[in-house]
Parts: sequence; C-alpha cells; structure tokens
Amino acid sequence: MRQRWAAIGLRHPSWLAWQGSCLLVGLLLCLASVLANWDFELILQNATKRYGDLGPAKARIVAWSELIQASVDLPEAEKLTATNRFFNRQLRFSDDIRTWRENDYWATPVEALVKGAGDCEDYSIAKYFTLRRLGIPAEKLRITYVKALRQNQAHMVLTY
Repeated sequence: MRQRWAAIGLRHPSWLAWQGSCLLVGLLLCLASVLANWDFELILQNATKRYGDLGPAKARIVAWSELIQASVDLPEAEKLTATNRFFNRQLRFSDDIRTWRENDYWATPVEALVKGAGDCEDYSIAKYFTLRRLGIPAEKLRITYVKALRQNQAHMVLTY
C-alpha cells in the first residue's frame, strides 16, 4: 500500500481539527526534512519499485536532485526563486479527484513528481521539503491555509 499523508489522520478535517492537523504536519515536516535520506539513487530505486517504469517522471526526479545540488550555496532569496520556479514548471495543477481519484490527498514530493501534477497542498509540501533541505530554517517557512471567500474555495500556499 502506498505511503499516504492521510495515514496520519489528515483527511477531511473540521476547522479545529484542521488547525491541530496543521501544527502536527508542521512538526512532522520539520522532523522529516531534518532526518530524511536524500540519496536520489535510492529515491529513484524506490519510486521504480512502487510505480514501475518512471518514464518522464525519472527526469523530473533527477532534475529535483540537480536543483538541490545547484542551489545549496545560493543566497536565500535565490533558493526561494529557484525552488518556486522549479515546481511551478515541473508540476501542472490538477485537483485530487483527477490525479488521485480521491477528494483530498496530500502527496509527497516524489508522488507529485511521478504524476507530474498536484494541487496547492502538493506544491506547498514539495517546496517546503526542498527549501528545508536547502537550509532554509523552519522558522521562516509556513504552510498557510487561506480561503477565497467569493469562490468558497480553500487554498494552501507556502509562505516565507
């Protein structure tokens, strides 16, 4: 069974549960980004085991590795710009119903890159992990929930 963000109880939360979940996700993301194994050969091997032939997804994951290698010594502002540009170019926006056939699915960065698509949570999570790996302190990053009132639509962004 695929590893899923929902496995930690983050599907369809109420507003109060959402706030608590956001705190939990923030703590888990912070811990995970510090402890994560960033061996991209292993990441590619695991992705291939899970999804089979990666096709164009392999190039997206390799490009992610190259982004990290090329950006590690950049000033913070350039890390932000490079990461934002990378995911905005590599992923096309697609809601969870189309991508995952579920109402709400929080994809890992690898899952989003394999699909080449994601929704606002997926972009935010992928950017967060990448920036943490590039040394941006967790205190400077927030995954922020917002709501477009006129459209009555929730949205998530990564703020710095």
